[in-house]
Amino acid sequence: MCLVLLPVVVVVAGVWMGIAGLITGAQWALDVDGSMWLGIGRWLMVAVGLAGAGYGLFASVRWVAGLVETWRGRGIPEWPRWKS
Repeated sequence: MCLVLLPVVVVVAGVWMGIAGLITGAQWALDVDGSMWLGIGRWLMVAVGLAGAGYGLFASVRWVAGLVETWRGRGIPEWPRWKS
């Protein structure tokens, strides 16, 4: 049962860490003490981080879709008729 719930826990933890990273990044980018260029640089770094996280999400979804397509193409395994 624990092994079945492990992927769910990993996804929930990933979403939680992603939201925490967004909040921390926004707070870090806003704390510039009046320096315009430092603020611009920090917001650019936050944007690069968001782009990287978005690409990671895209690649993960594409990979899972490929696995599901492969699984569906082979058909769901069935028990042999002589065993039923």
